[in-house]
This record gives sequence, C-alpha cells and structure tokens, in this order.
Amino acid sequence: MLLLSAFVFWLISFPMAGFLLSDPILLPYFLIGHITGLFTIYLLPHLFKIAYPYFLALTSLLTFLLPFTGFAEIKITFIGFFSAFFAVIAGVSLKSAGTQLTFLGLALGNLSALVLKFMPVSDNTKFLVLSVVVLLPSINYRTSLNYPPLLRDKFLLYILSLLFLMYLIGGLMYGGFVRLLEESSDLPWIKLAFYVISVLASYFILIRKLPEELILLLSIISFVFSFTIMHLDIKPAMYMGIYLLELGFGFLDFYLLLVLYKKENPIQAFALGFSIVCLAILMGYFVAFFGSVKDLLLAVGNLILLSVLIYIVVLNFQRLSIKTSVHDSSKVEDLASSEEDKELQKKELCREFLSELNQNIPEHKKS
Repeated sequence: MLLLSAFVFWLISFPMAGFLLSDPILLPYFLIGHITGLFTIYLLPHLFKIAYPYFLALTSLLTFLLPFTGFAEIKITFIGFFSAFFAVIAGVSLKSAGTQLTFLGLALGNLSALVLKFMPVSDNTKFLVLSVVVLLPSINYRTSLNYPPLLRDKFLLYILSLLFLMYLIGGLMYGGFVRLLEESSDLPWIKLAFYVISVLASYFILIRKLPEELILLLSIISFVFSFTIMHLDIKPAMYMGIYLLELGFGFLDFYLLLVLYKKENPIQAFALGFSIVCLAILMGYFVAFFGSVKDLLLAVGNLILLSVLIYIVVLNFQRLSIKTSVHDSSKVEDLASSEEDKELQKKELCREFLSELNQNIPEHKKS
C-alpha cells in the first residue's frame, strides 16, 4: 500500500494537473514522456530491474529542480519518462503484497495530497517533500522477472480497449470540466471525497465477494448521471456532475488495478495498462483543450459512453457465440461418444453370450 500511496500522492500533487503544476499546458508533455517510458518497459521488461534505481533518482532530482530553473516543458517530459518506472514499481508492489487491501493506497494517496496542499509551507518545500517520496521504492525493494510473457493475453487486450474508451472521459475532465469547476467554485477539492468514497465502496464489493464487474458498472452509471445532470444550466448541477465524474473514476481506477493485479506478469501488465490509460487521457485532453465549451464536452462525453455500451454489447455477443459453439460441439461429442459406448456395450454382451454358450456345450459335441 505504501508504494501505491506514494506514487498517487506524487502524481496527484504535481504532474497530473496537480496544485503544484504551474501551467496546465505542461500536462500533455508529462503524458507523452510517461507513455513513452511505460511502453519501453513493456517492450523491454528486463530493462526495468536494471534501470529503475537510477530513473527514480532522476525523477526525484528533476521534481525538486522544476520550480528553480527554466525549460519546464523539456524537464517535465523527462520526468514523465523516468517516472514510468515509479508507476510500474507501485503496480508490481500490489502483486508482491498478495492482498487487495493495498488498493486502498488510491484513497490514501489522494488524502495525502490534500494534506500537502494545505500545509503552511512554501511550494519549494512541497516539491522537496515530493522528491523525497519518489525515492521510497529504493529502500530495500526487490522484484523478480521470472514471469511468463504477456503477449498472447487476448482477454487483457479486450478489457484495456474498453478502459481506453472510458479513460477518454478522464482527458475531458482534466482538459475541460475541472477548469470549469475551479473557475466557478470555491471548494474544488470536495471532489476528493467522492473519489475516496468510490474506492472504499469498491473494496467493500471485493470483501463481500460480489461480482467484480459491478465496480465497472458503477463507474459507467456515475458517468451517465454526471453528463445528465450537467445538462442543467445551473451551477450546483455543474458541481455535482463533476463530483460524480470523480466518483466514477474512483471505481474505474480500482477496477483497472484489479484487472492488472491478476496477471501473471505484473511488470508488462502494469506497463501496458498504464500506457493505454495515459494515451486515452492525452487524447481526451486535446479534444477538451481545443473545444472547452460545456455543451461540446457533454456531447463528446455522451458519444464516448455510447461507444462503451456498444463495445460491451458486441463483446458479450462474441462471448455468447463462443460459449454456444463450444456447447454445441460438446453436445455433438457427447452424442458421438454415447453412440460409441452403445456399440461397445453390444459387442461386450455378444462376447459374454458366446462365452457362456461355449461353456455349456459338452466337450464331445465341440469336436
């Protein structure tokens, strides 16, 4: 839980449109570097174990130096690349812990970011705190690379395709909805409470052994209600709509970790999963950034949700057809095997009859 909390704390406070990010335009630079780093780890997983201590140190150093020197775009791009190793370490630590209790690090990391925001210290001191947090995985951290390859996991690709569509809404949120909220609300951080509630609710679903798909369903329902409420032209409706977006992303982030947690190769699984999520956020961010009008954002969001629902229906039909074909083929096999069994039984009965008949014939008549 500690490493996931540390990563989320650093991410939410700084590069992912955090309160320490001086200019929102820097977010795409971070995402481009982060996607590149994550995909590099996916393609070259053995590089991860060799390079992560050095890249953590570089991430820490650049985090500390960002407010002091120029070339912010270049530095945050490199921060994005190097911090990909921080992200994967946080993911692999969940697998190493062997318990889903560690998923609550999502909530703890967000709460820690809120505490840091209101600490009565300078921003430079806050950057120093974040740079120290980045180094936490270097303390007695070990991981094994003896994992089977992930390249043929078609089910993961199906799920990540669905999550890609849903995380496009995350880009809309960072690029448009959150800015609208912060421009018109004195309490933009209320949304954190909704995120924490959804993370805790997701964990409750797990410990109650309810269907895991319920978490994903609750995320979709939250998004649908969010876009519906935001169509009302009143400020409270706008606020509540954005809070419901945060609620939905709490469920969605938890479900993402749950999917990746179950894979046998966590290094490649988390690298691939996080890279696809960041790519979706980046694409959604550009759509929102160049069309930051509420009606346009809502229209795009509704189209994304429609695409998600169509994808789910098509995927379920494919699964149903596969199950039906397997069931039909098993019926044919069962019928064929039953016919073979009947023939074998007939032959066995004939042999037994002939054997008994042969025993009952007197010896002098056999000759």
